[in-house]
Amino acid sequence: MKRYLTYLFVLLILTVLAVSVSVGSDLDYPTRNINVIIPYGAGGGSDTDGRLAISKIEKVLGVSMVVKNVTGAAGAIGVRELTESDPDGYTMGFFNIADMMIRQGYVDDLGFTTADIIPLFGFSDTPYEIITKDEKLNTAEKFIEYAKENPGMVTISRVGDAHLANVLELEKRAGIVLSIVPVESGAEGLNLVMGGHVQAAVVAPQFAISAEEQGGSIIGVFSEERIDRLPHVPTFYESGIDLGFVVTSLRLFHVPAGTPDSIIDIIVEASIKVAEGPEGEDLKEKLTNIGGVYNYRSGAELKDYVEKLGKKITPFVKENKNLFLE
Repeated sequence: MKRYLTYLFVLLILTVLAVSVSVGSDLDYPTRNINVIIPYGAGGGSDTDGRLAISKIEKVLGVSMVVKNVTGAAGAIGVRELTESDPDGYTMGFFNIADMMIRQGYVDDLGFTTADIIPLFGFSDTPYEIITKDEKLNTAEKFIEYAKENPGMVTISRVGDAHLANVLELEKRAGIVLSIVPVESGAEGLNLVMGGHVQAAVVAPQFAISAEEQGGSIIGVFSEERIDRLPHVPTFYESGIDLGFVVTSLRLFHVPAGTPDSIIDIIVEASIKVAEGPEGEDLKEKLTNIGGVYNYRSGAELKDYVEKLGKKITPFVKENKNLFLE
């Protein structure tokens, strides 16, 4: 009996040692290149932002991070590839999580949900604005009042699902009906406004600034707080419109669900070192120069923000599914 107990004790010790070695091997990361899926084309906003951040992070991690542009289905094909990848830390994704929250609200066969990915961190969170050249619409108060008096008559351009979600929420909360015009880019929306072809447009900050420089006005910002690049422009909340949510360009790095916490911790710690050091200052300057709004987020703060946003956006989109399918 004593020999049997001794055997069990030795077996237990060996098992503990084996587990310890296994855990230790997980921490030997990374040892090879990391692939980063960007589900949009090369040269676009997501690709540019992602490559700027990657150039900083890979220096800390000590391995190359190789971008793989996987296009199609407004980003869904690339995100699906990420969710189907091994959760070993060697495949990451970079994209606006809000876009996927919206798409899962109106696409039945998306092939994944946002629960299949883990957001890790991001360096920018860029709010959208509404611009106009029409003096009778050049403040949020004037815009809403005129739209109420002329339902369906105010034309506003938008690019993509995020812009549309913001406009629909604005309509709902302000009690107005707008004539929404889809366009291909923020530059096109800017040109249509300044040329008098539409009365307003949803755009990113660089186009809003350009509108002001050309004699136009910025009506308001879809943000909870004013942004540094446009400190004189009030948010729609400040103008008395109690929006239930705002959709921003929240471009984040993600990994597939199931990725070990030990690997996640290493990746996030690398991003913190970038954000808190001189490389972070350089990244902030470069992102700002191309129209972004620098706002580093990670950890529990980011997880809480994303979860709350998803609970608001996806049900809203499901309720307005037909409008997103038009």
